[in-house]
Amino acid sequence: MKKSRAFMETCRMIHRVSPSCIPLTLLNGILNAIAPFASLLLSSFLLDALFLEKNEQKALVLAGSLLLLSFIMMVLLAYLEKQTTTMKTRLQYEIEETILKHTLDLRYELLEDPATLDHLQQAREGQNGSGGIEWFLHYMQEFIKSSAVIIQSLVILVMMLKKQSVVGNALIQFAHSAYLPVVFIVLFAVVLLCNIALMKRKNEELTHQFYDNVAGNRRFAYYSQICSSDYQVGKDIRLYHMEGMLSRRIRKEADQLMNLFYHYAKRFGVIGGLEQLVAQSMNLFFAGVVLVRFMAKTITYGELMRYSGAIVQLSSALRTWLSSIMSMQLRARYFQAYATYLHLPAQQAGKKQESLVFTSLELKDVSFCYPHQDQQVLKHVSMRIERGDHLAFVGMNGAGKTTLIKLLLRLYEPSSGVILLNGKPLQSYDLNAYWSLFSSVFQDFQLFPFPIKENIAGGLQVDEEKAWEQLERAGLKKRMRELEKGLATSLSKEESEGVDLSGGEEQKLAIARALYYDRDFIVLDEPTAALDPLSEYEIYHRLEMLAKDKTSIMISHRMSSCRMAKHIYVFDQGEIVESGTHAELLEKMGLYHRLWHAQAHYYEA
Repeated sequence: MKKSRAFMETCRMIHRVSPSCIPLTLLNGILNAIAPFASLLLSSFLLDALFLEKNEQKALVLAGSLLLLSFIMMVLLAYLEKQTTTMKTRLQYEIEETILKHTLDLRYELLEDPATLDHLQQAREGQNGSGGIEWFLHYMQEFIKSSAVIIQSLVILVMMLKKQSVVGNALIQFAHSAYLPVVFIVLFAVVLLCNIALMKRKNEELTHQFYDNVAGNRRFAYYSQICSSDYQVGKDIRLYHMEGMLSRRIRKEADQLMNLFYHYAKRFGVIGGLEQLVAQSMNLFFAGVVLVRFMAKTITYGELMRYSGAIVQLSSALRTWLSSIMSMQLRARYFQAYATYLHLPAQQAGKKQESLVFTSLELKDVSFCYPHQDQQVLKHVSMRIERGDHLAFVGMNGAGKTTLIKLLLRLYEPSSGVILLNGKPLQSYDLNAYWSLFSSVFQDFQLFPFPIKENIAGGLQVDEEKAWEQLERAGLKKRMRELEKGLATSLSKEESEGVDLSGGEEQKLAIARALYYDRDFIVLDEPTAALDPLSEYEIYHRLEMLAKDKTSIMISHRMSSCRMAKHIYVFDQGEIVESGTHAELLEKMGLYHRLWHAQAHYYEA
């Protein structure tokens, strides 16, 4: 039942993306089945016309018909094959694009959930080893083709099995017996059941092989990528002589994968041998019947060709028919992971609004824990942020500061408690309108291998004058002016005339992006971690000026930078343990005092 549901869901997904894909695949399969049988029938009639009827005119007409049919079918099948191949490739890209679009729209916390990543990884592993949608459609076409071949073969063979009165020995009598159809049905049923059992076993072995290989393939690909693609790790590999370690790891994974291959190859060899034995038993029986009838002169040369061709086609088509069913079910099961992934919930947009004005943001008894975890990262956090406030969050690593920022930005939803914007729950606002209130720079910010101006503006429409202005504010304008292509320079050395920026330059560019949007609320999570002290001072001085009429929150482990904040919240193990101004917190002689003097000690020494 599950296999049938997976198959139908896969078909529905294909139809949604490309409605004409499945009908075109079915037509291609039917025509591929009809073409060889039409040629077989015409060839057998041609033989009889030449050698039995001695009718050269009829033979000439049949030969011409055979050539014309072959030409028409060749052209038609070539056209259909081109169309279906193009459609399969386009379908593969469109489905992958659907996955990427859904990923961009997923609730952010799901992207950090291992279960979500497992769904996607498992599906993409299924793309290896002929597991993709293109192969699913290939086996669907093979199923239709083999079904049509089986029907045509059975029709021809049933015509052969009709009773004929002949005189001869017992073998000749049996070959023309009225019981022959019964023997045929029983033999066909036995062969079919044996093939089903063998194909089912083979499918189980393929499934086991797939899952046994997933982890090894992933590790092997990772190690290979480190050695061949990620040039940034090349320094460590050479300086610390890691070549031998990586080579041993790669060799170990390759050996394990090959051992698995040999293990399953033996099993598949036994199953394949039994399949051939079963198939050949039916072939031998029918070939014997046809040969005896031909020797008894009860069938013609043309019929000998027709029946022999039908026997060969039936045996091959029966195995293909069963194999295609099993293969479609197997690949539909792989594809189920994609369907599961697409059903993961997207961000809830809320009520559509053109724009929002920030007045206040309030957290009431907010707690949070990550999916599938019991430990709370934030515990009963309450605070109120008014327009124009300048706040700083400080604390040890893992205290929950960045997690709280993600809750404020609605990248996460609280496990309990509520967050209010202007006195209303965040869920009552349009998500995009809410996000338009914030400019942010995270410690793990992301730049893309696109032109610099697109990294700043976040799209193709760029106000270059404004971009240059923000680069100057971020202290990066001089460096950008040195580039031959300026803002059109790509941030990737894989592109011609592309560049790799230093860590500090990348951080300045991320700050320029935040400034470009000129939003009411600025969020800075370790914005200067990669900057030298002079650049850090310059950036903080500029940010202090730029944020004068805005609301800001800053996270920093450099305690000196927190002095610009009007109010400081100190976090420890997910809770706010202290709050106040810099001077007030120093007087409390608590955690903030210890953190401050721990850093000041190195400067005072």
